[in-house]
Amino acid sequence: MDHYSQAGYELIKAFIIESFVARLNGTDLDTAVNLTARPDFDWDLLLQIADYEHVSPLLYSILKDRQIAPPPMEEALARKHYYNASRNLYLLHELGQTLKLFRAAGIDTIVLKGAALIETVYKSIALRPLSDLDLLIRRKQLPAALELLAPVEYEQTSVLQRDSYYPVRLEKPGIEPVILELHWSLFHSLHYQEHLSMDWFWQTARTVKTGLQPMTIMGSVGQILHLCGHLVLHHAHGPQLLWQNDLAELLTVYKNEIDWNLLLDKAETFQLILPLRNILLPIAHEWGASMPKKILHRLETMEVSAVETRIHTLNTTKKKSEGQGYWLRLNEIAGWRKRLVFVLEWLFPSPVSLRSRYRFSQPLLVPLAYLYHMWVGARLGVGALLTRFRKANSSM
Repeated sequence: MDHYSQAGYELIKAFIIESFVARLNGTDLDTAVNLTARPDFDWDLLLQIADYEHVSPLLYSILKDRQIAPPPMEEALARKHYYNASRNLYLLHELGQTLKLFRAAGIDTIVLKGAALIETVYKSIALRPLSDLDLLIRRKQLPAALELLAPVEYEQTSVLQRDSYYPVRLEKPGIEPVILELHWSLFHSLHYQEHLSMDWFWQTARTVKTGLQPMTIMGSVGQILHLCGHLVLHHAHGPQLLWQNDLAELLTVYKNEIDWNLLLDKAETFQLILPLRNILLPIAHEWGASMPKKILHRLETMEVSAVETRIHTLNTTKKKSEGQGYWLRLNEIAGWRKRLVFVLEWLFPSPVSLRSRYRFSQPLLVPLAYLYHMWVGARLGVGALLTRFRKANSSM
């Protein structure tokens, strides 16, 4: 989309947001329609941006039969809408089977992100795309969960290290592959994995009834904290409209039950003020989401600690290489002893982790894999140091 002007891109995004705001408020689409009358409005670009932002199914539900979009454009959006409905039906069925399996084995599970919002917030399986299924479990139950999933054709595709900060990713092959991610923390950040109190999120979770299986989701305050943090810390440089709309929809549906002061208190305790400020203020001011004025003022004026500012910068810096990402993550850790442990665990992972990372099956190859892994680590480390050196020289 680089060959389109920034102005044209912003015009399309404004149209999408105005359409979503009209849906949220139950008002007409006059403001959005007026934007289509501008000579630089490009319907082909709309399709591209809607796909990039993963909002084509929702946009179709708003424009359907209103004679706003040209017929070919509406038909293209309709195909994406109905494909998403059938795909989500399949994925939610798989989710229900997994939850049933875990429940029978006594594995505590909280459904996260899109799968937790489809029936509770969007009220339709067709509107919100799912790229994968995200489940929060207790870390000590991870081995039992993996053991249960193996016989039902889930294959682990991520690297499992002894102290890995990423969730375990599994894939079930088929006509429509199912990607399942098992989380034990809410963010990849090592700082938040150490300082975030997961007990509170488990204690405030609630069970809801859905069309397939009952599921446990986080309470409204927990969901807002997680969605804001996830968007800012994990998706600062990618598509954002879907995640922003998730929060706008959630604020609308739960507006009468959200404990706003508790939300800000927890944001301060968990060092998540900046994610809330960066996401909720624009949603309130630009999307018109309902938030008390006193809360908006408090959020705008809350003091952000130096630690949160540093961690926020580390996690939102665009990482151009794996080495840079590793270096930034290392700098999240407080204390040289913990940093040394992190480095050693990366340099000397378990044999299971090596086989998962480098895709070999013969045990005799483990020593060679260790040598190759250390060479990769040295190369990444040198690359990261060179990048820092160049930046230091350029700023002089």
